[in-house]
Amino acid sequence: MAKTADRNLLRKVPPLRFGEGEDITLCGALASALQATRGERVQVYDDAAAGSGIAFQFRIDDRWDPDTVSPHAPDTTTRAAASVGLRADVVEPPFDDELRELVWERIVESVEADLPPLARGLMQLPEFGVITGYDVHDKVLFARTYADHGDDPSRVLFADAFAGERPATAVFLDRGPRLEDVALAREAARRAVEVSAPATREVDGVKLFQGEAAFRAWIEALAADVPGREAAQRAFVDHARRVFLHGGRRAAARFLRRIRRAFPDRVGADLIRAAEAYGYVADECEKIGVRPFDASVVARFIDPGQRRGWMHALERAVEREREAVVALTSVSPSL
Repeated sequence: MAKTADRNLLRKVPPLRFGEGEDITLCGALASALQATRGERVQVYDDAAAGSGIAFQFRIDDRWDPDTVSPHAPDTTTRAAASVGLRADVVEPPFDDELRELVWERIVESVEADLPPLARGLMQLPEFGVITGYDVHDKVLFARTYADHGDDPSRVLFADAFAGERPATAVFLDRGPRLEDVALAREAARRAVEVSAPATREVDGVKLFQGEAAFRAWIEALAADVPGREAAQRAFVDHARRVFLHGGRRAAARFLRRIRRAFPDRVGADLIRAAEAYGYVADECEKIGVRPFDASVVARFIDPGQRRGWMHALERAVEREREAVVALTSVSPSL
């Protein structure tokens, strides 16, 4: 940690990058924020994803909006933090001058305490990042984001981040009690069954699909012709959905395999069954591609044959999703 009277930069907070297995940005940011004081990076990511329910959730809309893919509501953020022994205070815009100054002061205090805050919306990005430092002289923030180039943190003017038309949301963290594996497993299984229930609803004219209904809506959309002017946007959202699904199900599989050791063999067998099913879904995503988005993703999406292959993979994934939910539903009363 490099530190002067007017500047503090936490150098132990590692970079955030897509395509490296931590693509659910809330959980990746939490893991990075704790890296300086807690070494179990993968476990932090998995526990945050499972305990919050994100690992088991899948939700899309009918307008190909990338913002719908990854949950970011304040209660989800709070649950993810609680799952790894943190209390989260989510501070959302709008900010008046007084509140903005309080946000700055809390950022400074958090960095000084070696527990850097998260932020969603830095540099107008929809993902979560980690504020890793500050410079009082220029009122500058240093941050790890999923759009960073190289290993150095981004440099962001505080006024640009927390003023203007689209201010960022700050998430301040405090240490709290850490859940035991049994309690965390009980909460994760309950939320898994809850967020996996098929559902379709309309909010402000937008159709939202959850669980198997989301898979069915996705498959149906892939079967339709792709309008030329929308091809790149749809390819990007299709890729974002696949990356999120991969990240969530891979985390779910790792989490269930780990916590099975805390239960009798009968319960552990059902947890392994669910883990294997979720792992299969993640494998299907990997076969199609979960690396960072580029022009080749658009080219494959435009090809009807490639889309049909992905549709068939999603059909197989639906069957495995059912297996996982059945296993978790049967085991929930025993947790």
